[in-house]
Amino acid sequence: MTEKIEVNLKQHFEFARLKSDYLINLVKRVIFRIIEITGNDEIVFGRIWEEPTFSGEDAEVNQHGNIVLDSRRLKKYDDEVSMTLIAHEFAHYHKKHYMSRPDSLEFAERLWMQMRQVFAIAVSKSKCVAPMLAVDG
Repeated sequence: MTEKIEVNLKQHFEFARLKSDYLINLVKRVIFRIIEITGNDEIVFGRIWEEPTFSGEDAEVNQHGNIVLDSRRLKKYDDEVSMTLIAHEFAHYHKKHYMSRPDSLEFAERLWMQMRQVFAIAVSKSKCVAPMLAVDG
């Protein structure tokens, strides 16, 4: 059974166009975890859309800083995995990675190292992947 999370999306996004209850619930759960771990209930993530991504991936932050989530693709995964992908895109937005997109392996490696600082990924037998923001600032 899915828990009901009380998170006001209007407080955490400049604009939100999420159509499905499935995706609204996942995004609220991710925001709730971020607030729970960081203690920051004023975090704002710009604009978020539920639609197919330009890249054809499950989720992306486009060059305009819009967080785009494809619920049809995310439904293929366990909720914890989908939440990790969503949190990953929130971190891209937060770090403003959409502002510079050099296509290089060096950039990808730097990005991964930054992501490891932002998220601690816990792996267990009962849950595939669970995202958590590091508190170290």
